[in-house]
Amino acid sequence: MIIILVLIVIVPMSVKTVGEIRDEAKYANPYFPAGEWIKNNTPDSTLIMARNPEIFFHALRRGFRMPSEDLNRTLIFALNRNIDYIIFGPIEIDKRNELFFEAYDEVSRLGSKSRLKVVHTVEMGESVVYILQLVPENFKVKSLPSID
Repeated sequence: MIIILVLIVIVPMSVKTVGEIRDEAKYANPYFPAGEWIKNNTPDSTLIMARNPEIFFHALRRGFRMPSEDLNRTLIFALNRNIDYIIFGPIEIDKRNELFFEAYDEVSRLGSKSRLKVVHTVEMGESVVYILQLVPENFKVKSLPSID
């Protein structure tokens, strides 16, 4: 009887609510505050692109998965679909994936003439999420050559 009473009192105290789990997740996942920033600082019609679709959920925005490992093809894909922001976080910034490093190099080298502009960063421990905005007027090539 005492064991049952102890279980009735202790077990509910150890079960977390969905809100508590969500609060813990936002302190462990850099995509959460990045998504919050997008949600709070962009129009509802904003389109985003990332390799990790989790950001679409946190930002409450529609998006596309990043389609290519090639920066030019990826940016032209984004331009032709009116994507506003490209997200690079821990999943996208992978040592095997040159796409982020090429994009960051372009921003560093070309500055205001780059096809991308860093508008916000979220740092969480060792993890960083970069939110880059497309700059359509800086694109010299606006479509991919057709393959016949």
